[in-house]
Amino acid sequence: MNFYDAAFLLLIVACGILTWRQYRNGRGVVNRKSLTHDAVSPRAKAEASKFTRLFLMVYCLVQASDWLQGPYIYSLYHDEFGLSERTVALLFTTGYLTAAISGYFVGQFADKYGRKLACLIFCVTYSIACASTLVPNNVILFSGRGFGGLSASLMSSAFESWMVTEYHKRQLDHAGMSLSSMFGIMTTINSIVAIISGIFSEWLVEVTHTQTAPFMASTALLSVAFWIIWGFWSENYGESRQGEMSEVPVKSALKTVFTDKRVLTLGLASCFFEGSITVLPRFQIYL
Repeated sequence: MNFYDAAFLLLIVACGILTWRQYRNGRGVVNRKSLTHDAVSPRAKAEASKFTRLFLMVYCLVQASDWLQGPYIYSLYHDEFGLSERTVALLFTTGYLTAAISGYFVGQFADKYGRKLACLIFCVTYSIACASTLVPNNVILFSGRGFGGLSASLMSSAFESWMVTEYHKRQLDHAGMSLSSMFGIMTTINSIVAIISGIFSEWLVEVTHTQTAPFMASTALLSVAFWIIWGFWSENYGESRQGEMSEVPVKSALKTVFTDKRVLTLGLASCFFEGSITVLPRFQIYL
């Protein structure tokens, strides 16, 4: 057993113990609350459980579709397609710029036309981004990165917005379910899915001898997610549904970002975190 395997097993055990302790503490809080509040009806519990399964099923599929192909984007472009470092950098820049630009309006679009619709569009656009890797043509690849950037903006906003709105609309807090616990479950599941997806994508590449295989697997998962969302999710909207989409000037939005300490702090924290997990893997290529 090498150092990495030993460290992995040690961390798995530590995380398992901490998760078990958190679960025990959470059950204690729920039991104390049940003594001071009316008992939750079985129907309310069943509704909350059904909602949780329905959302987390799609959430797992969506996150897996991202984690499956993420580690192979660079190596596919550079090693399998033989693109230069400059071209690969431009491809990544295209994706990030598209995400930055589309991030300004995708939230308003989802509020006005529906979060369910936005999630369905994500499944389509991300499938197109994955399918573009089948054609080693620069025009197709750059278009695919554009769709990937748009998909990144949708993934980071539409799904959680749908979940939070449905939570309040269905009054699931009365069923003993809290948003904080849901977000905690989502974080834990995302980490587990990331590990499993990485192992599975490596196996796919070894079996198929092509680094496009994880992208095709992602497309399959997105197809399943699309079917579940289409058939079982209800639609919900934001406040802008009542009228035209808000046309807040960019200058006004930037002023809010730099004058509101909470927004600025959150933005900087997200910027440094996302930047670190994006930049550091690039250095691993040369180690």
